[in-house]
Amino acid sequence: MKSFFLIVLLFSGCINAATYNYQFKWLGIPVSEFIIFKDELIFDQDRKKYNGVIKFYTKSIGPLKVYRNYFSEVGIVYSDHGWVYNLNGSDRGVPELKEIEYFYDNVPSVIIFEDDKGSNAIEPIHEFDLNASDPFTVLINTVHLLKNENKCLGKFNVFDGKRRYIVNIKPIELKNISIKNHIQEKLIHCSFSIDSSNTPVNEEFLSKRNKWPFNKEGRTMIISFSSVYNFMPIEFQLKTPIGSIKGNLIESY
Repeated sequence: MKSFFLIVLLFSGCINAATYNYQFKWLGIPVSEFIIFKDELIFDQDRKKYNGVIKFYTKSIGPLKVYRNYFSEVGIVYSDHGWVYNLNGSDRGVPELKEIEYFYDNVPSVIIFEDDKGSNAIEPIHEFDLNASDPFTVLINTVHLLKNENKCLGKFNVFDGKRRYIVNIKPIELKNISIKNHIQEKLIHCSFSIDSSNTPVNEEFLSKRNKWPFNKEGRTMIISFSSVYNFMPIEFQLKTPIGSIKGNLIESY
């Protein structure tokens, strides 16, 4: 379940809202809350770079909290040369800390890595990790593409200190979603497909313990975005071996 939080690691209709609050359910049972807080995040169109801060909060709720009490706070600070990703979390009382610096024209640099499972950070490799991103910036890049080019189509290398993988994003047609109000006609549905952990990108460099979840299979998440909410996500859908997980925007301000 925690691995799913990392995909979204897997986002009242004010289009200038800075805070977005989501609730995720597994088989209809609330299992987690996810909050995005945007603090003056600006994209420089000429230099193709972000400046500003964005934060993400995740915590388990309901029955899942009893089984697996998880909390994380992620802060990303963007600047002209790149960005710094900070994660401070706890999984069943075991702390998890990450600080990774990303660059627009280089491989990431792992500054702090304390994994809740006791794993060591993997070494960045130029062949695979040049211009790599963190998983949350992939989502931010998608929002930017939708807002400025009205499309979700791209391929991103992701490096999070523990794993490396590739995310392929493409638009899809989707009719059967739970949103049935006035924003239905203004939705854009995007498929986020993660390459299998069994690809050469991971096979040579990662132990079985550090490969992507669900063993040898890749996974796909569907995210629905809305122009009414400044192209932020309003629904997440993911099918897993233990059932479907769905997240919905419940509040923005």
